[in-house]
Amino acid sequence: MEKDSLDKALLIKYNISRNTEIRIAERRFLAVNDEIAVKVYKALGESTRLQIVKLLAQQSELACLEMANQLKVPANSTLTHH
Repeated sequence: MEKDSLDKALLIKYNISRNTEIRIAERRFLAVNDEIAVKVYKALGESTRLQIVKLLAQQSELACLEMANQLKVPANSTLTHH
């Protein structure tokens, strides 16, 4: 098998696996009671918090200073508040 087709096959396998993980997480979230769902949505309703969650979804380990730089947050105290 050529390297290019092997890379494509691995990418397809990864995407299928990742999409399956996302669907499972969505089902678990939908099974949560409404009170918990409201709390989660309220927490993510602030744009900085949503951006933090998105960053951590991409990189599970990220130093506070690196995160502050990527989010262009003026002070670390602002970031740690969220």
